[in-house]
Amino acid sequence: MFRKKLVIFSLVFSLLIFSTICVEARSKKAKDILKIGSVGPDGVAWANFCKGPFTKTIERVTNGEVTFVWYWGCIMGDEEDFLAKMRIDQLQGAQGSVQFVIMACPDLSVLSLPFLFNNADEVDHIRKVMRPTVEKYVFNSNHKLLLWFEQDFDLIFSTKYEIKTLEDMRKTKFITYELRVENSILKALGVRPIYINAPEIASSFRAGVADSMFCPAMWWLGTQLYTITKAVTTPSIRYSTAMVMITKKSWDRIPKHHQIAIDKELPDLEKKFLVKIRRGNKKALQAMIDYGIKEIRLSNKELDAFRAKIIPMYYKLADKAYPKKLLDEILAHLKCFRSKK
Repeated sequence: MFRKKLVIFSLVFSLLIFSTICVEARSKKAKDILKIGSVGPDGVAWANFCKGPFTKTIERVTNGEVTFVWYWGCIMGDEEDFLAKMRIDQLQGAQGSVQFVIMACPDLSVLSLPFLFNNADEVDHIRKVMRPTVEKYVFNSNHKLLLWFEQDFDLIFSTKYEIKTLEDMRKTKFITYELRVENSILKALGVRPIYINAPEIASSFRAGVADSMFCPAMWWLGTQLYTITKAVTTPSIRYSTAMVMITKKSWDRIPKHHQIAIDKELPDLEKKFLVKIRRGNKKALQAMIDYGIKEIRLSNKELDAFRAKIIPMYYKLADKAYPKKLLDEILAHLKCFRSKK
């Protein structure tokens, strides 16, 4: 037994040494090393893409002079910690969930309104026509947008309830981590939200402090909470945006010719990333259903009951949580897109 433990320890130690050597070797050539935090678990699709194709492409087009070091699974704290560390240049950026996006650029909380988007085609249309607008909002918050991707549409996971109705929602101990918009929406539904920081979410579920939350399938699978989950409500209720941002200060340090080269690659990288995330979430959801989690689908009548409480909140929150003109612009583009469809 001792010998077995010693072998395992030696392997782990060797891997740590090897990874340190690799980072140091990369550092000797790289002139700009961007350290990026993420609360997402390592090993899932978004982590593999960022460590692999994304980093390698940026290294290639900058001749190895710009690279990334990624810190997964709350190693650098939660997303509030990321922003604090970005301000003092301890981190240069984050691969952020919707919570990070809203803390970094509060005006973009409009994107997280439930029932704003009906499907991925509508999301892709808004990403296409409003990309310059969103980049401007991010830039005005002193950040540079590298990738505008997503966690996909959030589902409702519950370790205790099969959530079909407003009455079911009101019985839950529902976690919120997305600040003003999510809190307001949950309260409009008659739910009393519990605010818990991302690093404590999994342990809160296991301890029974909470039992339900909005969440993308891949994140839920990565935390292994599926082992204690009773049901997942699957209609696409809320689009959950996500972004890779770095500080404007760290972007400005990169030579102009490398900035041009990086910007040229970003659209193609973003497109490939979205394909990977959507496939990953689909596979993750199916794997959990196959494991035994019950899938709950809502009827149009049940969905309409949720819409009746949520959609009036759009303009109640306008010019408080996000600019009314930004909401108007998104709704106008969606109306035009839907009419053509």
